[in-house]
Amino acid sequence: MVWRQFRRAAIALSALLALCACARAAMPELRIAASDANAPVLGMISSIAKEAGFEPKTFVFPIVRSRNELLAGNVDLEILRANSIVKAIYPKNMITIGPVMNTRGYLFVLKSAPTRKREDWLRQPLIYLNGNSQSERFATEHQLDAKAIGQRPSLYKMLMAGRAPAVIDEERYALAYLVANGLDQQVRKIEPPLFEDQLVLVLHPSKASFEAPLRQVVDRWLRDGRWVEGWHEIYKKQGLPLDLNLLPQVQSTEPASARRP
Repeated sequence: MVWRQFRRAAIALSALLALCACARAAMPELRIAASDANAPVLGMISSIAKEAGFEPKTFVFPIVRSRNELLAGNVDLEILRANSIVKAIYPKNMITIGPVMNTRGYLFVLKSAPTRKREDWLRQPLIYLNGNSQSERFATEHQLDAKAIGQRPSLYKMLMAGRAPAVIDEERYALAYLVANGLDQQVRKIEPPLFEDQLVLVLHPSKASFEAPLRQVVDRWLRDGRWVEGWHEIYKKQGLPLDLNLLPQVQSTEPASARRP
């Protein structure tokens, strides 16, 4: 009798596991790309993808390659790109979901450096991260003496060694790097910000059918507070202040023209 009950339970468990496997197999794959600085966000985006009915497959690339992999169609979704840059340099048929985040760019200098106004710092030779289109566009538009450097560690090594007087960088990425490497007590940002923008998720047009379920779940996370909670956990892990004030005020990622009055 006991053996018979055990056998029935084993058969039922096998059937349940097979059913779960079939369900997973039926979920379409969503290939998600992040620049290396955005790698901590992939867990949250993967949870959103699963809730939307997709099986996430994540990739971390240098910032330029992340964009190129999306443009080539090798990935389906690129996370946290500046909205103005997507509009300016990405193909017009790319699908954006957002804004989901805010961003600000600053000059970062050594605390031991001479006190100068921001305008005086902008007359100095500057460096910025290669592939950061916002920094590049700002430098170009303002005709600054600025040079692109390949990796964020190289930016701050040059700053610490006195080989560059100031760095143009985005606030969250810069602060996370400085805290992680024990440099936050030696480097400061110069107010006011150089530029401000909003960040979006960028979906390849070949996956247009993925837009509606993804947008629905992103909106749900924005409304019910899970997006903010998720970011606060990331901030805590990175040693960043919870009042960094980069989380969106919007409650929906639907374009204004598509919303009901």
